[in-house]
Amino acid sequence: ELASAYKISYQCEKAKETFRKYLETLSPDNREEIDFVNFQISTCDVIQELMANPVSFKSENAGAVINDDKPDFNPVISADGKSFAFMVSMKFYDAIMLSRLENGRWTTPENITPELQSDGDMYISCLSTSGNTLYLSKDDNINSDIYTCAYDGSRWGKAIMLNKNINTRYWESHGFESEDGQLLVFASDRPGGFGGLDLYISAKINGDWGPPVNLGPEINSPFNEERPFLINNGKTLFFSSQGHRNMGGYDLFRSDLTPDNRWGTPQNLGYPLNTPDDNVFFMPFNGGKSGYYSIYTEQGGFGKEDIYIITFDK
Repeated sequence: ELASAYKISYQCEKAKETFRKYLETLSPDNREEIDFVNFQISTCDVIQELMANPVSFKSENAGAVINDDKPDFNPVISADGKSFAFMVSMKFYDAIMLSRLENGRWTTPENITPELQSDGDMYISCLSTSGNTLYLSKDDNINSDIYTCAYDGSRWGKAIMLNKNINTRYWESHGFESEDGQLLVFASDRPGGFGGLDLYISAKINGDWGPPVNLGPEINSPFNEERPFLINNGKTLFFSSQGHRNMGGYDLFRSDLTPDNRWGTPQNLGYPLNTPDDNVFFMPFNGGKSGYYSIYTEQGGFGKEDIYIITFDK
């Protein structure tokens, strides 16, 4: 914890020294922890490399209609750009909010948590292209499953669990549907993966989700991969990972399908979008040229955590 604190505060040499002291306390057969700590040491060098070559982007606060004085997070937008959903930390629970684009303006967000019959333990993953299907993960800190619910034109129905191809007795989270509604990418720690949480993809068969396929070692590292977003007709994947060329914690990555239908080497989205702390939930838009991201700031926004529109310069 001390080494991680040094790293988060960009004191990389102190972080390395402290990680090495911690290594001395581990038994030689604790390979999983030893490998993880050695990887954390290597991330200290990546921090310095990425900080020396920062990524250029513009960030714009999503404004007072979306953001308020409470933490606003987990933003998702439908592929048609007409529906926007996000989470708000209320006093006793995390609420699910929804806004529609009408006459070029976002409507006042509506709290749809009661319609979903959620107890505040469901978290947004995805809005379908039409904005009429919502994907959520239900997390009780012991288990996580993926749910979906539908809008009938006047109100949202109760959230229902996806089938047993997707949900198991293991941890499944964050289902994201492709623009055509035929692919679902999600995270799971079921047996047979490459690390802890791996990313899987399922195709629709006769109107329901079929057996999933692991996205393979190009995407999945020996550590955790989470929060996948699949865009550009299933050809571009944004996700967060504790592995790959990482600054520490979870970093945001992008991978594109190659002409031979393989996932390319994941590219770190770069500093300062990524930091040595956890960077987890980035909703890409406009083909990946921009996206929605929740940023924690001590000052300058409507609250300590606001939703921003990120636009990359290239």
